[in-house]
Amino acid sequence: MIFRTLTLVLALSLLQMSTPVLTPGTPVSGNGEDMPIFLGDAQRTGVMPGIGPDVDDSPNVIWTLQASRANLTSPVVADGTMFFGSTANAVIAVDIQSGTMLWEKPVPEAVTVTPMVEEGVLYVASGRGRVMTLDATTGEQLLSRTAGTGALTSPLVIENSLIVAGTDGMVQAIDIQNGDSLWRTPLPSPVLVAPSFVEGKVIVADSRGNVSAMDVRSGDLLWQVSTGIAVSTAVPVAGGIAYVAGTNGTVSAISIDTGQVIWQQVIGATVSGSAAVKDGVLYLPSGKSITAVNADTGDVLWQVPLASAADTTPIVAGESVVVGTTGGNLVALDATTGELQWRFQAISGIGQPVVVVNHTVFVVDNAGTVYALGAHDA
Repeated sequence: MIFRTLTLVLALSLLQMSTPVLTPGTPVSGNGEDMPIFLGDAQRTGVMPGIGPDVDDSPNVIWTLQASRANLTSPVVADGTMFFGSTANAVIAVDIQSGTMLWEKPVPEAVTVTPMVEEGVLYVASGRGRVMTLDATTGEQLLSRTAGTGALTSPLVIENSLIVAGTDGMVQAIDIQNGDSLWRTPLPSPVLVAPSFVEGKVIVADSRGNVSAMDVRSGDLLWQVSTGIAVSTAVPVAGGIAYVAGTNGTVSAISIDTGQVIWQQVIGATVSGSAAVKDGVLYLPSGKSITAVNADTGDVLWQVPLASAADTTPIVAGESVVVGTTGGNLVALDATTGELQWRFQAISGIGQPVVVVNHTVFVVDNAGTVYALGAHDA
């Protein structure tokens, strides 16, 4: 009797964990737009395909899902399905319309960085040097191989190459069909952040602030420059300029053609996430504030205080800048003025960039809860 009771309790707990909670409101937008890569594009600009909900105060919670008791990565979205990695050695797929979990597949190692999805294949990198590919529809594993001795960055797929970097200081390209190594380029120190790609170049910063550009086909080092500042964030690229945010709040603008430092500006606080960049403006999480910076000069345009620290990269959706905080507060600010547009309070802290597809914002908190936020009923 005791065993039967415990079994029933466990079954009910698992059912509750994977069953979405739906609330009335505007349904999630359709799958006309995807967000298949970490930070929106291969240039890691943080610009989303969607514009988010048009609300004045707080968005409507369309559904919530307790997807995991472990930490989840920021999601990617393709063909109406959202994909996460989990530190509980799993990859999860969720229907964006209903919040229903479609599948959960165990993998050999913890997944701590956002996957990438391309043409029905999900590319996954682990916290212990393994790369994997899964069928995006079924979760079936297609390929698995060890690619390094340390944690890997979020993957980047360019043509037939899967490009990753790692804490072992290696940047490498792997053939997506057979897993063979195409090239490997060592850097001076560990790489903690996802590489960027633009104009045939792979651009990445290592933890000591060395910024490197490599030829995407050969891995040959094209240029390397030191900012002299520790870096733990991705390098967004726009208008031929790579923007590197140091942990001490210093931002450097570097020409992707020559590696020349164009300007370097101290924002004034520790930067804990990558900058987002759109229309000549950088948006930086700087301590308990969001700072907008002129991308051409480094001059501060506006700075808005937050209730708690922004520990992740802001994203740009339409005319809004959206960022979460360690206190679980999600805010949307006017990209031009910094004026508050709306806010939302999650159950736990928000340590991953949000994703915006059409008019819906998808949020992951540190307790493994996923939220779909949209407009209210008319």
